[in-house]
Amino acid sequence: EHFMLKEIHEQPTAVRTTITPRIVNGMPDFASDGIDINKLSSYRQIFIVACGTAMHAGMVG
Repeated sequence: EHFMLKEIHEQPTAVRTTITPRIVNGMPDFASDGIDINKLSSYRQIFIVACGTAMHAGMVG
């Protein structure tokens, strides 16, 4: 009916497809993304730069 409605219904699958490969034994694994988990754990803040719906998604995380 509407493209936006289609996108809304596809979101759970899209999120699952994106996140599942990065979870190993119940823990996040960012090695395939070139992110060292030890370095990541030393960060005090992470800034998410976005606008529109991406901004709202960043605010939730």
